[in-house]
Amino acid sequence: MTDHADNEIKGIARYIPTNLSKAILLLLPGAAWFVFSAIREHPDWFGLVAWTSLEKTLCATLIACFMCIPLVIVLVLDMAVAIHHSKHRRIVHYSNQHPLMSFKFLAANATVLHWLALGFVCLAFFIAGYLFRAA
Repeated sequence: MTDHADNEIKGIARYIPTNLSKAILLLLPGAAWFVFSAIREHPDWFGLVAWTSLEKTLCATLIACFMCIPLVIVLVLDMAVAIHHSKHRRIVHYSNQHPLMSFKFLAANATVLHWLALGFVCLAFFIAGYLFRAA
């Protein structure tokens, strides 16, 4: 019996099959940058005020790398399990090519109420950014 399950999905989508692996892959750079910038921008929170700028940067980089190691381990384990068992369970891949999921469809079918709501959301964010910038 020949199994043609591998022929269904091509490219990188085959190697990032689960939602958990996609989420971790997207979370990884953000988590590293968040930890690095939190340590670098607020050295007084971590007791690094007396250190030089280079020492603060190196410490922030080292801690950010160590904080990302568990995420990388979970990502590798999840992808290895999913790839190893890909022929034994169904992996669903979603596509954004459906005609009802395009911006062209949304713009063509948007009513005045939709555009007003979008405008008010953008205005609220603009005002909030202006107020927080001024404070």
